[in-house]
Amino acid sequence: MCPTRLGVLLRPQMTGSERILGLKHVLVFIFIATLSLSYLAAQSLSDEYLSLKSYQLPACAVSIKQLQLADSLYTLEGQVFSGVAYECYKGKELKSVIHLYQGRLHGPKYMWYQGNKPAMNVNYHLGRLRGRLTGWYANGQILYDMMIGKASSVNMLEAEADHPDDDYYDTEQEGTDND
Repeated sequence: MCPTRLGVLLRPQMTGSERILGLKHVLVFIFIATLSLSYLAAQSLSDEYLSLKSYQLPACAVSIKQLQLADSLYTLEGQVFSGVAYECYKGKELKSVIHLYQGRLHGPKYMWYQGNKPAMNVNYHLGRLRGRLTGWYANGQILYDMMIGKASSVNMLEAEADHPDDDYYDTEQEGTDND
């Protein structure tokens, strides 16, 4: 029992092993808190996962097999195609859905595993990957969730018009080439 002075409990000085034990408890708490936050972030994506699981193909969508790809442009019967195209597994389950504008990938691209299990959701802007890229394992757990392309822009059409041939943002931009 530690002595008290005026109702205050006096503790003896902590030893080195007690300090390390206390530090371990703090580190374990921080680790668990970090995992909890990442779990909560992953749960917020479940809405996106569920929306892909219940995705309804628009009536005006065409089969990707009907489209021709030449010079990086999708065409339908010789005309540059704008709209939604899809591909199915043999059992008529959706395999992928793409959105096209003036023959280029533009908007979301969705992919599924067999059994109507979402595999990927990625966004394109005039044929280039832009925005959020999310992928899931077949069991529904998040495989990856990242942003791709330029830094945020309120109006990407204006940003693209200002720099139509700017490939700077399509490079890795990490480290140097002299490693």
